[in-house]
Amino acid sequence: MLLYYGIMLAMEIKMIASDLDGTLLGDDHLPSERTIEALKKAYDAGIAIVPVTGRSFSHLPKWIREAEYIDYVITVNGARGINNKTGETIFTETMETEQMLRAMRMVLPFKTCWNLHANKFVWREEHGTPDIRPMLTQELLLPDMMTYLENNEMEIEKIDIYFADMKERAEAFRLSKDWDDVAVCAGSDFNFEVNSLRGNKGQGLKLLAEKLGISLKNVAAFGDALNDLPLIKAAGVSVAMGNAVTELKEEAKFITNRNDEDGVANFIFEKILSINI
Repeated sequence: MLLYYGIMLAMEIKMIASDLDGTLLGDDHLPSERTIEALKKAYDAGIAIVPVTGRSFSHLPKWIREAEYIDYVITVNGARGINNKTGETIFTETMETEQMLRAMRMVLPFKTCWNLHANKFVWREEHGTPDIRPMLTQELLLPDMMTYLENNEMEIEKIDIYFADMKERAEAFRLSKDWDDVAVCAGSDFNFEVNSLRGNKGQGLKLLAEKLGISLKNVAAFGDALNDLPLIKAAGVSVAMGNAVTELKEEAKFITNRNDEDGVANFIFEKILSINI
């Protein structure tokens, strides 16, 4: 059963923009058969399907890269929009090197590991905290990330900082509260993300919708975490998952089922396709 509040859905949807983990994907981090069916039927009805994720393009799941019904993706929390079929970058919202180095210097006393998203790839420092390393990608290793950044030009999209101690994570948020030139958020209960001030999911949605000639009022967006808040605020039809954080549920016009209950698929079938078809 769908839960909802606010206005009833009565406009034609031309784009579905959805977060992945905790939203479009189940707890096994895979889409259900019902979800894939819903996405395909929406695409066949003329609706653009756009995954919006904190992951880099190189770390998108294989099923997304191969899906014929996904033409565009918004990656790295909105910092880069990409044509999923060609790999061509449509827009970027990158950071200054010094902004990234400031975040790294701040957490040096803490027990952390770093994932740097740059140039459409993920870079990890080789010598991270041992008990955190298994959570992180091992695709591109750097022996000393700070030195590398100081000596090489990169299109820096964001940094994920993973904490072993949640008290240290809370302290990092406290120390960064006065940073007014970057966006600080969380994509999970144990990380700390620093993005370009304009590099958020909402800004990414606005840029892609503008490129495609789609009004934001005709976009339905789905999310569950705090880094989905700009996405939810930007879309004309905002949908929080049943498992979403309280702040997202309070902002969204609709609340659907949990991610492990096909919440996105249920909303597409019961709300969107019933209007579009």
